[in-house]
Amino acid sequence: MEYRAAARLCAPRAQGALLLCAVEIYWGLTTVFMQFALAYTSSATYIMLRFTIAGGIMLLLFSRRLWANRGKRLLLHGFLLGVLQLVPMECTVLALNYTSASNSIFIAQLAFILVPLMECAARRKLPGRFLVLTACGLLIGLAVFTNVSDLANPGNLICFVAAVFNSLSILAARRFTRQDSPLLLGAIQVISCGVLSIPVWLLCRDGVRWCGEMVLILFLTAAVGSAGGYLVYLIGQSRSEPVTVSFLSLLQPVFAMVGAALIRNPQGQTEPVAWHMVAGTAIILSVLVNYIRRTHAPAAGKAV
Repeated sequence: MEYRAAARLCAPRAQGALLLCAVEIYWGLTTVFMQFALAYTSSATYIMLRFTIAGGIMLLLFSRRLWANRGKRLLLHGFLLGVLQLVPMECTVLALNYTSASNSIFIAQLAFILVPLMECAARRKLPGRFLVLTACGLLIGLAVFTNVSDLANPGNLICFVAAVFNSLSILAARRFTRQDSPLLLGAIQVISCGVLSIPVWLLCRDGVRWCGEMVLILFLTAAVGSAGGYLVYLIGQSRSEPVTVSFLSLLQPVFAMVGAALIRNPQGQTEPVAWHMVAGTAIILSVLVNYIRRTHAPAAGKAV
């Protein structure tokens, strides 16, 4: 009986982890398209197009449900999630003017350290040994993967701000999805990102060189990656603990490496995979598999 009860408890968590993994893998594989888009327009214009297109799709799909379920709390929560999503994206793009891509990836992904610390501080308790060992293992893996260097520059501070906002977004999403529909929250989140990205775009407005490749990029990253991705991601977050969400976010840079190695850019080139990336990936994946096995199996009630 105890085993069956544990299995029923862990089933939603396992489903949530699978949804999160699917979205993180897709976002990682398609990260290379964001880089390709910069050959046709500026980063601010691309972000604006991505989220306004995704926001328009959300309005078409959910306008009736949003009107029927309109309320100040739902709108406020969705808007806050939009802010917490857009700010780190803009910060990461800005930081690339001052720091390397490897440093940016390393620091912006530090939510997997900050989220457990914030959770433990809120609960006024020290983290368990398994949680500490898992976080340390992931930190080592990420450091090896990115091969970081020269951490003392302004761009890295901007990346750390992005990491803080990513952490707050994970914690807020878990809280808000307990009170409101994840689908409607996701719709308002994406619509808010679209609206908020327009003033940023107006500050440095640039044109777009339209072509088949640019249309395909927007379809894969806006229609699928943002409109569909954020909905599935919030559903996954509603069924997962914030620590699990932050740990699984490390799948994104790993599969970004895979996407860059497999998908050719407009010039027909791919990015080579360095030995440190392979070593870091092996460490990250082994630690994540052990964490999921220990925390999502039916008998793993108090693994962390």
